[in-house]
Amino acid sequence: MSEAGATSAVVEALRRHPRLGGQIVHVERLPGVPAAFGGIDPPLPAGLAAALAGGGAERLWSHQTEGIAALHRGEHVLVTTPTASGKSLVFHLPVLVEAARGGPGRALFLYPLKALGQDQRGKLEELAASAGIALDCAIYDGDTAPAVRARLRRNPPRVLITNPDMLHLG
Repeated sequence: MSEAGATSAVVEALRRHPRLGGQIVHVERLPGVPAAFGGIDPPLPAGLAAALAGGGAERLWSHQTEGIAALHRGEHVLVTTPTASGKSLVFHLPVLVEAARGGPGRALFLYPLKALGQDQRGKLEELAASAGIALDCAIYDGDTAPAVRARLRRNPPRVLITNPDMLHLG
């Protein structure tokens, strides 16, 4: 069965469901659109480009390259796309480029949930390691020991990951 056929079968099963069927008020199938890719100017450092390619991202989506270009121009950027669409790379890549060139830049990443911050830290550190980039990254949340919190306030890392509650508290 094709993907479209499988999706239609699931929707029909839900429509026939005694409790759920009445909650479906509209179904619409939108046609696919071709993927849109873009380029970064200046290009990413070779190690970072190789690490992305090794992870399956040989090319960046246009929303990623447009966001990164806007950041390079000093603009504020808001990226709203579905889950797993590569939003994080829009702000991870400029930080990794800065770290690769040894620049002084730092980043504060705010996530609404501790678990999301932990997950994003792992992905960021994995990409940095794959690219051969030394990245000082720390989490400042409710699980961070008070002594570590004090040290992070005195000597912040290149990347500090926290949440709004801890930012306010700390």
